[in-house]
Amino acid sequence: MMVMAERETKIDQIDPEPTKGQKDRVPKERQEGTSSSQIRPQVKESRMKKRSVIMVGLLGLLILGGAGGAAVHFGYLSIPGLSATNRPEPAPPPKPEMGETLKFTPLIINLNEETGRSYLKTTIVLELENKKLVETIQARMSVFTDTVILTISDKKLEDLKTNDFKDRLKGELMSRFNDLLGQKGIRGIYFDEFLFQ
Repeated sequence: MMVMAERETKIDQIDPEPTKGQKDRVPKERQEGTSSSQIRPQVKESRMKKRSVIMVGLLGLLILGGAGGAAVHFGYLSIPGLSATNRPEPAPPPKPEMGETLKFTPLIINLNEETGRSYLKTTIVLELENKKLVETIQARMSVFTDTVILTISDKKLEDLKTNDFKDRLKGELMSRFNDLLGQKGIRGIYFDEFLFQ
């Protein structure tokens, strides 16, 4: 009969008594004599704490994701390439329709200068509130023309060269015309021609 030689396995090589170096690797609880039945509840507690931290973190991410998605959907947050909704720009307010217009004949008016060589050539267009005023002003056109001549002939050439002269002249003429009409029937005054020398 043949005798088999016994071979050592890894299990046989483990020393049942830990040496000094191996003792350091043993958990502290075992070194102090804590039994495995006492370690299991502590392990379960630590696992539960880890799970609860992970759950709270996932819940927080879910809430943040939902809030971010809502912000993108309602247009408070835009992500280039992902935002499907583009907030339309507000439409500009509609411009009021142009009222009835009445054009004066071109006027050449001497300015208030000593030389007498300075003048203004202008054509005035009135924008009126309604069509009835066209007939009223045409019936009294000589009075309105005289008002323009008297207002402009009082100005000097240097006055005409200032930046805001046209706006000031429009305001002055509108006030005088509305006084003649007895109502605020003129919406605007426009210069179709304005040349001076």
